[in-house]
Amino acid sequence: MNQVICNKGEYVKIGLEELVKHIVPDSDNKCLIFCNSRSKAQHYCSELESKLNNSSIVCDVIVITGALNKHEKFWRIRILLGSQEFVIDCCFRVGVCTNACNVGIDDSRINYCVRFGLPRDLNTYFQERGRGSRQLGSPSTFVLYVELASYANIVRQILGSCVSDDAISDMSMDELQLTGLNSAISPLAIRARREIASRNASDDDDRPAPRQYDLTPQNKRDIKKRSLQELADVMKFFFLDLGCQHLRGAEYLSLGVLDNENAIGSTGEPCNSCPICCEEWKKMHLPVYREQIVRFFQSSTGRSVLPLPVSDNDPGNLTDILKKRAYWVEWIFDRPFGQIKKRQLDALMLSLIAAGIIRLRQDSSGNFTWDLAWVDSSTPMFILDNVWVGINLHEADRSRTRIVTISDNM
Repeated sequence: MNQVICNKGEYVKIGLEELVKHIVPDSDNKCLIFCNSRSKAQHYCSELESKLNNSSIVCDVIVITGALNKHEKFWRIRILLGSQEFVIDCCFRVGVCTNACNVGIDDSRINYCVRFGLPRDLNTYFQERGRGSRQLGSPSTFVLYVELASYANIVRQILGSCVSDDAISDMSMDELQLTGLNSAISPLAIRARREIASRNASDDDDRPAPRQYDLTPQNKRDIKKRSLQELADVMKFFFLDLGCQHLRGAEYLSLGVLDNENAIGSTGEPCNSCPICCEEWKKMHLPVYREQIVRFFQSSTGRSVLPLPVSDNDPGNLTDILKKRAYWVEWIFDRPFGQIKKRQLDALMLSLIAAGIIRLRQDSSGNFTWDLAWVDSSTPMFILDNVWVGINLHEADRSRTRIVTISDNM
């Protein structure tokens, strides 16, 4: 799997341009595009069709989402896979899908898969990843395109409207279905329906029957908490260097959790082909000096930029708090500022979020801010050694004499 961190607004353009390169006219091979919502699926379909028309490439683009009824959904899947009745029409096909299509597709001709934006749980990612290489010896590529803002938007969706019990009680199941019925929602819904049905049937037969998804505020809080934990697992999997991704993926699928302490020094031979083992991860996540990051956070500059407000129109550009401060960037990365790409600053920020050093907070008024995480009122999270595990740090024994010359006013 390749991991591409792009500047704001560029990841769709870059991803679709790269996908078009893999389209071979008059071929029955296939590509899949995965995303998190129906509206985005339609948008990506329109963008891709525009690029194909401009390049005079003949290709069928098929949108498959959960909004389709059962018959239409499976009809489109049959068209995508080229079932017997469609064999006469042999051309390259691209499926644009939500998680409604991350299972049930088994075709060895799928050789390229793209995901735009972070998946909301690791089960979704592993299912989507499994759509390629369905036959032993048939290679396929899976590429994740992500921008920092996408993480903020997903967390805000999960945290949003959960300030008061009244707000939670009024939320619909559609608003809560952020990770799909595969994980937290289904067991909670079943339990809640049974409890409510049992209580209602006790003495009062005139009371209305419970709605299909009648969850208590506590049930909904549990769903949101579970959604945040699943998203934290996604962040740790993609943006912390904790060993072979294949081994960690197998561990997650068997245990259902990412045990980071056991993943470090995990038994088993590295695969030497996943992004971590073949150094792809380190190309994006350059080594940094922990002490310099800490000094930045403790400096007057760091205290002036965090907390950073987040709004509907502005997801809060964490990268800019370093991008505009060349001196700090050079000391943190130990290389000239001109050699540091914006995507590498994004990667550092995503690592700090994954490690729990920076968090997206919501105050009692419902406003969001990026801020440092705190153990308690006097202890910032970055003081703890264990939170830095998995971040690509310079070797501890490398001395730098200029560390002591840093001015607190930079």
